[in-house]
Amino acid sequence: MEVIEDTKPQNNDIRDGEGEQAAPKKSDSMGETAKGGRAEKFIEKFNISKDFKILTDSPIPDLNTSGASAFQVSDVHQRQNLYAIILPNTLPIRFETIQALKKFYNSNYTNIQDAGFTDVAGGKYGNYSVILEKPLGRKLSDLIESLKNGDEKAQPNTKTGLLLSDEFIANEIVNPINEILKSFADTEIFHGCINHRNVYLESLQSSQANMVLKESISEPPGLSQPHQYEPIHRAQAIPLGKGQGSIEDDYFALGVLVYYCLFGDLPGQGSEQMEIISNRLKKGSYNIYLGYDEASTRMTDLLRGLLNDSPEERWGYSQIVQWLKGKRSNLIRPTIRKEAVRSYEYAGVSHFSRRALANTYYRHWEEASEDIRSGKLQKWLDLSVSLANAAEEVASVIASTGGAHSKSRREDDELIAKVLVILDPMAPIRHRNIAAQVDGLGAVLANAWENKNQYELQTFSEMLRLNLADFKATKDVYTEKFSDRWLLQKLNNFITKTEYGFGVERCLYDMNHGLPCQSEMLIKHFIIDINQLLYFLNDNASRLSSYEPVDRHIASFLASKMDVTTDLTANIQLRLPERSMMDQISKLTLLAFAQRKAEIPKLAGLASWITARMENIVNTISNKKLRKEFKSDLERVARMGDLTKLVEIIAKGEHFRRDYEGLREAKHNYNVINQKINYLRASKLRAKKNSTYHYNGLYIAKIISIFVLLITLTVTSI
Repeated sequence: MEVIEDTKPQNNDIRDGEGEQAAPKKSDSMGETAKGGRAEKFIEKFNISKDFKILTDSPIPDLNTSGASAFQVSDVHQRQNLYAIILPNTLPIRFETIQALKKFYNSNYTNIQDAGFTDVAGGKYGNYSVILEKPLGRKLSDLIESLKNGDEKAQPNTKTGLLLSDEFIANEIVNPINEILKSFADTEIFHGCINHRNVYLESLQSSQANMVLKESISEPPGLSQPHQYEPIHRAQAIPLGKGQGSIEDDYFALGVLVYYCLFGDLPGQGSEQMEIISNRLKKGSYNIYLGYDEASTRMTDLLRGLLNDSPEERWGYSQIVQWLKGKRSNLIRPTIRKEAVRSYEYAGVSHFSRRALANTYYRHWEEASEDIRSGKLQKWLDLSVSLANAAEEVASVIASTGGAHSKSRREDDELIAKVLVILDPMAPIRHRNIAAQVDGLGAVLANAWENKNQYELQTFSEMLRLNLADFKATKDVYTEKFSDRWLLQKLNNFITKTEYGFGVERCLYDMNHGLPCQSEMLIKHFIIDINQLLYFLNDNASRLSSYEPVDRHIASFLASKMDVTTDLTANIQLRLPERSMMDQISKLTLLAFAQRKAEIPKLAGLASWITARMENIVNTISNKKLRKEFKSDLERVARMGDLTKLVEIIAKGEHFRRDYEGLREAKHNYNVINQKINYLRASKLRAKKNSTYHYNGLYIAKIISIFVLLITLTVTSI
């Protein structure tokens, strides 16, 4: 399988056979096909070969990793040493490494035989798989344990009495792994998980060992790697936040593997991780790992070359080749150079280096700000370490976060996070409970989202707000090479937007290009490409009709793949009474943009689905006849399957304009008629009042006349 990000089908029409257009299949009004749809056809060329059948009822728990499940494989060619790993759809996949390894072969590695989709309809375990050669023999960890218990025999190290001989370690372990790493370096990939549980041996006897190094592509880099195998800067990160790493990191791990083969255990086994890291920062990894333990002169050279904390001085391929040929180097014991003339006392510990002090600050996060604001750190950096620039940077950060007496937790967090970067640019970005390299932040976010960890999500948002990645990149030469650091600056703007295609969901996909779409509709499927997503929605329109065609995940997934940076509906000026109606147009616009980019001519099912969900927009048209006409036009265009034309009908606003003008004219006519009615009503009322006044006047006159008559008669009679 090829990586299908931004991949287009060979032709605009999905075809079967030798250029013959597929016969139309029975479908309902929403476009769902009776026997598979375009999504299945689109990914057909990306499927696992039909030569392999993954036996999901035959798991291999021993080959599981923290990121994938392993199963037996049936092969038509009768090869017996194959197995499949089915990758989860909730973590980013190492697609680039998988593609590189498909062209790679080494008899001492679990080589990839195939990789691709296994079932577009989803399934219990996911639907992207890698077929690999099964490692023969037993894990090195199991063999060493048996050797320690006396259950296994081996060629002992006669010079030192240690577990395995120098010759066995050199020829059966170091040499084959060195050749694998040479090929990896030439392909610009790295392993990331060389350890005693990933090395398999058929025997502990020379010429029969047949060492095999197991794959590491089934999980994010270094996720399950024991911290002792990691260089200090990677060991300081949380497992998901280690980032991509390098071949130099693999060579450090090789040095720890040699230690394990000699002594039968990991250095510092049983000790607390942070304590080991603190000691490594003070004295150097070699001194903490070896201490007073002794190996042969030859193995001491190898360990001193590999367990060097400086990547530039650490041994690589050529030095090991010379060592294998018997060249002596007489290396001095690697150690940590003291930077300061006088120590910096904090938390009851004396610190002679900035990196060690930064680590102690991180371990005492809640109290660190008070010490930093006191001014002692600036004096130490200036006078004892002779780094006036660093002292000025610390002073600047203090001033910008409240000064000497800030009581704000948010300002304290910013102060500590930035001062840690100033003191130790190689270390991960650290902010309370998250410690991650710049290129490891994406996997941390994906895990926080999957587990709905609101605290970590909030911390991640804060790290973006503070622009810590760029702050680190200006000081760390390794991070400066990370091309996507500019992306993190852009995400600082995206995360505050509420429009569809932005927010935390957008950050999720921009930072994890190998992450399938996490929409509730798609969570059991492995949707990793725009074409695949559009075909899937189109084919399953009837089944999913109770959902909105686009939720925040689908919108952000599409916006990320198409690098949308602004709201696509910004130029659509419609008078809609509710924001939710504009959101629906936003969704349609994203889908239309995606259809155009993917060059898919017809998506009738998806168009009908989204049209059916726009009933509330149709109902905003007051005129019954016009409303019916608008709905009819939408349905007609939907049958054509062109989402862009749907957008044009709505964006043009002709129906809305006519309805608005008709309504305005009706209101005007209503007002004119209403005025006439009111005038007539007032005239009638006045006439009625006049008539009443006339009648009442006559009645009063009559009464007055009677009174006058009575008075006249009375006077006459007297």
